[in-house]
Amino acid sequence: MQMTFRDRKIKVFSVLYRDENIQSYNFENVLDTIRLSDEFNYTGLLLFQSNRGNLEPWVFAQSVLSNSSTLSPFIAVNPVYMHPFTAARKILSLGSLYQRKIYLNFITGTSKSDMANLNDYLEHDQRYQRLTEYIQIVRHLLTDRKTLKFKGEYYTVNDLQLSDKLPAEILPEFFIAGSSESARKANAFFGSSSFGMAKDVKYPPSDSLKPPAKQALHFGIVARPDADAAWQRMKELFSGDEMDKAMLDYSMGNTDSHWKKELHETIHLTENPVQTTYSLFPFEHFKADCPYHAGSYEEVAGVLVQHIVNGVDCFVIEIPSAGEFSHVNEVFQLCKSIIQHRFAI
Repeated sequence: MQMTFRDRKIKVFSVLYRDENIQSYNFENVLDTIRLSDEFNYTGLLLFQSNRGNLEPWVFAQSVLSNSSTLSPFIAVNPVYMHPFTAARKILSLGSLYQRKIYLNFITGTSKSDMANLNDYLEHDQRYQRLTEYIQIVRHLLTDRKTLKFKGEYYTVNDLQLSDKLPAEILPEFFIAGSSESARKANAFFGSSSFGMAKDVKYPPSDSLKPPAKQALHFGIVARPDADAAWQRMKELFSGDEMDKAMLDYSMGNTDSHWKKELHETIHLTENPVQTTYSLFPFEHFKADCPYHAGSYEEVAGVLVQHIVNGVDCFVIEIPSAGEFSHVNEVFQLCKSIIQHRFAI
């Protein structure tokens, strides 16, 4: 799913939805998500990384490439799981085999308990320092034929190189996840795209184009022709009980993630007369790790247009079930139409 706005290519990724029973992920659902994402022309599919469950993103990346015609895997890469040389070699192998671009979402952590399981006790800012070294090595190996000598605090390599290079047009695109100052510094250092949560936007719609923010916004969508029907569907999908809220509270004590804490702090502060589609209902009931927009096709399309004219050029969209793909497609088709008519593109 591609859109163009004033010479900017707007990329749209779907998300491999996180099965409630993550310990035994339903592989048929994975293939359905790949098929539907390909059918509706998404740029790619985000594959998450976790200690728990049977989902290995590098394995499923090959499934995305082999079971779709144009879809690209958007792979979560965490230094704690893999040496940068191994990551670079996997990227080279997949790109060379399928001649398709790979997108990388560099992350720095998981839950505190997962990190303890892996004996990884680095502090938040230290993990971003390690990530910066990691990306430097990966980037050099993929783009420079010279051998690499690198001595950092976390990685040291000597005369390291890959045996081949990818064509420039399919070199991977880097994203760094996070909303902290450390994440912003890392993105500024590499000129990469910031991968973060869509917040409750309080600026009014504008027809003036601000400089691109190189930002990927992650949120879910539940939409229907009528707003009331959308909110009813939202409740059907995500309603929970006090136990779910208790699980959220527990998870908040098990993370040092800035973006997750920011969402948690604003659960009861999301009323906005300018933008009424924004909701943390799924997050509050421990059913999603991101905000959602729920409303009519027109309302949600208006939110997307607002983000685009203010510089966002990448959307990562959670779609909670196979039946929701067609409704989300209606939103994006309407978004394209609004852009074409309003800006005569």
